[in-house]
Amino acid sequence: MALPYGSMDYVGFIEPIVQKNHLFVIPKGLSTKKDLGIVLDIDLTDGSNKKVEFDRINITSIQVTDEYIFAASNFNQTVYLDRYQRQNKTTDTVKLNDWMVLNVGVHNGQLLATGLEMSESNSGTMSIFRTN
Repeated sequence: MALPYGSMDYVGFIEPIVQKNHLFVIPKGLSTKKDLGIVLDIDLTDGSNKKVEFDRINITSIQVTDEYIFAASNFNQTVYLDRYQRQNKTTDTVKLNDWMVLNVGVHNGQLLATGLEMSESNSGTMSIFRTN
């Protein structure tokens, strides 16, 4: 199956997620359009696909549940944690200044994120975020 989104390989961020016959990946774009800011949902039974647009560059980690698609992105020492509600297609965002999120996970419907707090001394503090 060829899709017009460029690289979807594991490039140092997340591996693809498979959930209930759907494959979720972060396309990295083509040479003319990099970092598309989307998560691609590919139905493994028929090959159909749909874009979930987060309008963020540098999405580094996603998690998928029956209700939500979570995405983390880092830009200029600002973290955006987005929660896309799959049923009504709305997105809620938490913005954290002076942080960098490394990975996200989901446990009991709650988003967990590990990250570094960036300080003026250039030394980071590792923390775990829990959001509802």
